[in-house]
Amino acid sequence: MIEDSNILVPGFVLFFFIGIMTMFHYSKTNKKRISDEILFSGDNPKEFFIAKKTFKGFRFPDLYLSINLFLQQYNNFSLRYIDSAHPVNLNEVLFDSFYQTKDALINKASNKDWNIDYSKVTYHPIDNFWVLYDSNRTEFIVRLRYNEFNDICCLETACVESKYHQQIIEEINNLAKHNSVYKNKLFSFEFLDSVSDEDGYEYKKEIVRVRFSEPFHIEEPDIVIEEKIKNILQRNIIDFHNHYPKLKEIGLRGQQGILFHGPPGTGKTYTCKYLLSQLKDITKIYITGHNLHKLKSIISIARSLEPAILIIEDVDLIFTSREINLYSTSLGEFMDELDGFNKDQELIFVLTTNDIERLEQAIKNRPGRINQCILFDLPSSFLRKKYLESYFTDYKLEDCDLDFISQKVGSVSQAFLKELVKRSIQFSFEKNDFSSHNISINQDSIMQALNEMKMHGNKSVGSIVGFNLSKETI
Repeated sequence: MIEDSNILVPGFVLFFFIGIMTMFHYSKTNKKRISDEILFSGDNPKEFFIAKKTFKGFRFPDLYLSINLFLQQYNNFSLRYIDSAHPVNLNEVLFDSFYQTKDALINKASNKDWNIDYSKVTYHPIDNFWVLYDSNRTEFIVRLRYNEFNDICCLETACVESKYHQQIIEEINNLAKHNSVYKNKLFSFEFLDSVSDEDGYEYKKEIVRVRFSEPFHIEEPDIVIEEKIKNILQRNIIDFHNHYPKLKEIGLRGQQGILFHGPPGTGKTYTCKYLLSQLKDITKIYITGHNLHKLKSIISIARSLEPAILIIEDVDLIFTSREINLYSTSLGEFMDELDGFNKDQELIFVLTTNDIERLEQAIKNRPGRINQCILFDLPSSFLRKKYLESYFTDYKLEDCDLDFISQKVGSVSQAFLKELVKRSIQFSFEKNDFSSHNISINQDSIMQALNEMKMHGNKSVGSIVGFNLSKETI
């Protein structure tokens, strides 16, 4: 026992000495506590009413901007700003309730980069306090904190007036929607699913990423489609958006649904890009692939950023007939959204499909959900010539009869014609001794390219490459 005591006593002394030195270290290097910076000596934490709201992480730059806009109206107060990171909520900060002494001390928050447009980035601290005070008394506190692990941001307020603490959050949130960095931009979403451990416990929530895209620049002469289709798009999408404020005055509903259908490679996606290029002052959201399962969340975001247009590609992948659809919940949610909740909100849906027969009848056959179906079929001989002229614009043609070629290629898609032009340039490049200088394209090169593309063809191959053997014999 004596030997054990001799061992324990020096150990206890050493532990006590380390604790004293740790406290001395923090007192020398960081004299200020966060509670001392946001409260004055006369403030009583018990007098503050606290409100809190959590948002998806991508909302952080919106909220950061809107807090600063919100505070501008209080120019008769003094403002103190502190960026300091603390792992507890605002209530615990006010009462100086920390598990470890070091967490209570001022700790400059790290900066995080946020994409706010294509090739444009901003940086903000991940933990921020704004303190409005007057005559050495704190009136209210706003805090914005980002949790990187769960990709959420938390907006908190503390106010001495009970009727204002929740109101402040709502006003900041409304400002964030109205002045959002995502408004009138072109972007898509990436959803990273939640992560669970081996027992099924979800320890990391779903993460949402916003991916901005470079704006499209497609002018009217660049788009080759039938004139009647172009007129429909002009009236029901472009003009509808440009004149919607006046259309709303005479009672028109703000929701439009257009469905593009037809074989692959017939210009549906390119036409979508043309529409995005022509529309101004509108939020543009592109939805494809796995994100089709997240339509309810995406449409909810779009409503907060309206006016908005949503391009939803390949909807037949998820919105097939109920009898064979494993995702009927997503289908039902989407049809509810197409019915619309607010007739004054301007939301334009453009859906595309390669197989309209697979689509749920309730989507394609109910007016008001889809206002117009547009067939993008294989182009006529006249349009095929227009496509070839457009694709060959930047190249020198010699002895080429495009009328003959447009007839010769038969029933092919725009994608096939685009590849034909590319292949013709390659043949001409080879004939020019692999030199790009003074290269020209003749009819022989085009025909060589055509023969090569249709080589070994059958009906299945034709469907993949983009020509129709049922209408044209190789």
